[in-house]
Amino acid sequence: RAAGGMKLPLVACMWHRLGCGLSELRLEATLANGQAFNWASLGGEAGGPWVGVVGAQVIMLKETEADIEFCCPSAPEQSPETLRADLSDHFQLGTPLGELYTHWRSADARTSAVLDALPGLRVLRQEPTECLFSFICSSNNNIGRITGILARLRAAYGTQIPILNAEPFGELAELPAFYAFPTIERLAQVPDEELRALGLGYRARFIRETATLLLEKGGADWLLEQRQRSREEVQTSLVELCGVGRKVADCVALFSMDQTSTIPVDVHVWQIACRDYDPSLHEAKSLTPAVRAFPLLTHTDGAHTLSSLTCVFVSLSPLTCVFVCLCVCVFVC
Repeated sequence: RAAGGMKLPLVACMWHRLGCGLSELRLEATLANGQAFNWASLGGEAGGPWVGVVGAQVIMLKETEADIEFCCPSAPEQSPETLRADLSDHFQLGTPLGELYTHWRSADARTSAVLDALPGLRVLRQEPTECLFSFICSSNNNIGRITGILARLRAAYGTQIPILNAEPFGELAELPAFYAFPTIERLAQVPDEELRALGLGYRARFIRETATLLLEKGGADWLLEQRQRSREEVQTSLVELCGVGRKVADCVALFSMDQTSTIPVDVHVWQIACRDYDPSLHEAKSLTPAVRAFPLLTHTDGAHTLSSLTCVFVSLSPLTCVFVCLCVCVFVC
């Protein structure tokens, strides 16, 4: 039964192989680290299937001994080839992770140890609209609370995605409801008081004002266009939006706009840099642009960007820090 007790039509929902071994993708390491907030482990069980929304479809993923498998209970009739291509893009599977891990292990012993502890950790290529508003909600917040806020935001203003086959959900008494992320147009119409009632607090104004400004710039298309621009242009454009500082802009650029040389730096990353790599960095009084450009934080090797510092960051709190996924900063060319 679907949320609300509706009977579900019987439409076969098959599991298909993604064609990706566990050395290339681990679901918990990638989905539960704070780079995205729309995935959950089914029933809260460790090692169980994961369910989330990609685009306008509900996707379920599970690990097997040899592969990652997927199904789509909201559109079980959809071509597995189309879904596989969408997921490959979402997880950026076009670049082999094993080769990069091998190279990055040579950086130093600490980096090697962290990589060994976190195999299959990838940076997602998210839809820019959802990524932007998600990270606006992330300021001065934690993963659990961010996830709750965004779930309420989708339920209040997004379009519900019906489930056509509940079989992959097993014995759950009642299925959760799933929603696509609200459009920019819808968010621009929502009064601040409604957003505050969802738990956004002072961020309510940021959501509405940013949505309004985005519509003036061209909406979702303008955000997608940022993928074709330079890192500096993208950062400059994003910080003009309400509630978007340099750290949020860097996260959005890295996680959704193909800005693979971007390394988000917050106070935690900075503390690790000072403690484990260069104590003289304590002399900097704040994270100015010049400090953020310190070579330790933005080491570039050919077409790939690596921050060994942010690899070490993961080892402190692998599944609870909002910016944990920066550990291997980019797996894309």
